[in-house]
Amino acid sequence: MHFIFITSFIICCCILPINGLETKIFTSKAQADSNLYKVTKLDSINGFYVIYVERDSLIYKVVSQKQKLANCHLIQPDSSYTFNLKSYFGDYSYIALNRNYIRMNDTKIKLEGDSIIWDIYLTNNLKGLCYCNKDTINQ
Repeated sequence: MHFIFITSFIICCCILPINGLETKIFTSKAQADSNLYKVTKLDSINGFYVIYVERDSLIYKVVSQKQKLANCHLIQPDSSYTFNLKSYFGDYSYIALNRNYIRMNDTKIKLEGDSIIWDIYLTNNLKGLCYCNKDTINQ
């Protein structure tokens, strides 16, 4: 009887928390993979970089203001990065339906369409073309 109680106690205290930890690690990895984008093209217009990134056969147009930083990790075409993309229009993406471009600091940035999502995206993972991981975003 004591053996059954002790065995149950060990299972509840030791094995179940380990399984929960495994689930948490797996969920974090899956979430990170869902933010993984491949850089397909780099361009620039006036004071902005235009970065085309792809995930799940969808192409997103990301805009980053030009900046010069020392000792940074420059993004490269055909490489993949974790980006936290935010729509320029936020929850009001319907505003873009009757527009051909958006204006950022007197620069017109074209809304494209076709194979490219009809939106402009921003991310806190880029400063210019420098990739910032979660440890360096707020520096």
